[in-house]
Amino acid sequence: MKIEVYSEIVDVIADSLRSGKMTPKLRDNLTARMVRASLQLGLFGSAEVVKSFAAFKQLSSGGDKKTILAFVDVLTTMRKDLGLGASTPEDIFNLFVTE
Repeated sequence: MKIEVYSEIVDVIADSLRSGKMTPKLRDNLTARMVRASLQLGLFGSAEVVKSFAAFKQLSSGGDKKTILAFVDVLTTMRKDLGLGASTPEDIFNLFVTE
């Protein structure tokens, strides 16, 4: 169940980043999905992932480098929880950076 919950959170955030201009319908859809995934995370996520995701949500209203770094921390913590720890935070961060 963790993998499904973590995947949905990543998908919602990715959909939000890809969406460009957000219509009210899309915003409502993403909000509903995020609320559902957050509740599931509270039930099935490790304490570390829950803490990391809460910190990300605190920063996520900005969309700046701090937000990306907080999301990288969420992904790194999820990978560690799933036993996939080989990627460094820098490797994951570089997935989001375009120059």
